[in-house]
Amino acid sequence: MIHAVTIVAGQATFCSRFVQTNKYTTERDLGYPVYPNMFGAFTSEITASLFLTAARILTGQFDPFVNGIGTANTSLALIAGKLFALVETDVPYKIRVTEDGDVATVGRRQFDSAEGFQIMTAHPKSDPDTGETFAFRYFAAPPFLKLFRIDSDGRKHNSVPIFSLKSSSFIHDFAVTKIFAVFPDTQIVIEPLEILRDSPSSSDAAPRMRPMGQKRAKRQAKQKAKMTSTVNEDKWKHLQEAMTKQMSVQEVQLKLQHIEFCRQDTSGMSEDELYNHFKLVAEINAKYGWK
Repeated sequence: MIHAVTIVAGQATFCSRFVQTNKYTTERDLGYPVYPNMFGAFTSEITASLFLTAARILTGQFDPFVNGIGTANTSLALIAGKLFALVETDVPYKIRVTEDGDVATVGRRQFDSAEGFQIMTAHPKSDPDTGETFAFRYFAAPPFLKLFRIDSDGRKHNSVPIFSLKSSSFIHDFAVTKIFAVFPDTQIVIEPLEILRDSPSSSDAAPRMRPMGQKRAKRQAKQKAKMTSTVNEDKWKHLQEAMTKQMSVQEVQLKLQHIEFCRQDTSGMSEDELYNHFKLVAEINAKYGWK
């Protein structure tokens, strides 16, 4: 819900309105919820929730790929001089404050994107000098992170994949300077298979970061309390071997992603996109000693 206070000629008008997202209007008309809660589902029986969601998609109750599933209730931001309501599980909804102080939802916006564009951060950053807006999206499959910009005319440019992120880290926000975009690589990692299994990490051959989920966190906390401070030398050796093996697999996967990126078709890229592409290619070549 958006709350707005409009002051005109010394008179204040207070207004509260739900953002008229596709999720909100569909469930309001049906009278019951059908859309999944992307984060709340991790605290319940997620397997049943996913099967129910899949069944609703297949039966045509809703199409998340066309209309989105977001609530647009995380933040407000100015993009290309327009006001938008955002949530990181959907694209932004354009909002307008009317002359009489009411809050109106204009609609879901994809900013004339030439590529698939279904989600973005709820915390984009705008350049006050150029009017550009920088944003990102993260996902559970590689490339886990993509950075893109929306120009001052409100047109989204193609995304730039960030291959240095080796896992699906839960990235809520980021920072932008004149020459850098800074992302936190947190220890909260989204691992879909682990979430589905909801299995304790002590059975893993190698140490793993904790996926999202309250059940998993509680189980790990209980197991940690039972652990002794003495580590058997054989177990430590096994742990080191497992860590080395896991790092090797990740390095190979990253190298394959870099090769695929270097061989990417550049014929349809703009000058800005070509500049960013070849800059990254040069960095990749220097990393591996390629010519």
